[in-house]
Amino acid sequence: MRFVRMHHMRYAYLLQRYNYQCHSLCMFLRNRYLVDNCDTLIAVYDGQPGGTAMTVGYAQECGRDTVFIRPDELMAKAS
Repeated sequence: MRFVRMHHMRYAYLLQRYNYQCHSLCMFLRNRYLVDNCDTLIAVYDGQPGGTAMTVGYAQECGRDTVFIRPDELMAKAS
């Protein structure tokens, strides 16, 4: 895995730097960081607009391979 100790330390730093009042900014920075440091993005994505959609779009702009897991298909298999 590419998420080695250095990346974990950077992620921890970002979480400490931004408090919960800027939750959206924290999630945005987290998602950008994850995409910037991955080879393949695995997204549990229902196709709706929002943070996951923006992250998937950014990953595709960056040329990252993307694997989609649809929550409705998971629920159907669990039934």
